[in-house]
Amino acid sequence: MFNPNEARTRKELIDPALQRAGWDVNNSDQVGLEIPVDGTDPKAWATLKAKLDRVKENGSSYTVKLPPGISDYVLYRPNREIIAVVEAKRTSVDPRLAQAQAEFYVEQLEMQQSFRPFAFMTNGKDIYFLDTAGASKRPVTGFFSLSDLENLLFIQQNKQPLSQTLINTSLHCEIGLVERLDRPINLAETRPSDVCTPQAGRRERSEHVGESPEQVVDCWL
Repeated sequence: MFNPNEARTRKELIDPALQRAGWDVNNSDQVGLEIPVDGTDPKAWATLKAKLDRVKENGSSYTVKLPPGISDYVLYRPNREIIAVVEAKRTSVDPRLAQAQAEFYVEQLEMQQSFRPFAFMTNGKDIYFLDTAGASKRPVTGFFSLSDLENLLFIQQNKQPLSQTLINTSLHCEIGLVERLDRPINLAETRPSDVCTPQAGRRERSEHVGESPEQVVDCWL
């Protein structure tokens, strides 16, 4: 839920920032507002919320099971999966204080779809990006576009440990050795002809002027 100050922050600062990143806050196929993270139907929640607001305005109390969390904004993929959530705070609040809340939301949403969404935390002035699958929060200059988030999701889903990465042994120097990745290379022991660069090839040629092509050591990729 948000107070008037937070509502003003959204309208004057956060909504325009989302628009600049290509998110149409007036298009419910792109951006969802106050979406329950436990899978509760957003329309049913909106109807219930309106009823509860009227009860509160009349000074009455109520006992109703509410959704465990309501995300301020959710950003949709074309297939309606949520690729990111945005937790909004008023300008006087440090957005980093919303980290626990954002982490809870993306963990809940992960149970409803095939991946864990990213998260943004903002007070309209400062924006922090959070990838709870493998990186610490970091300040960013603006929200990410859908294509930016899709690229990050692809990297997240397809990354593999370096120890499992295959080495293409066809890419090497003609006379060089394939060094073991776990052994540091001592540059002091490296001869010019061992370095596989165009400059190394030119250097070898200059050192063998007058010799036959067969005698010239070349470097190639």
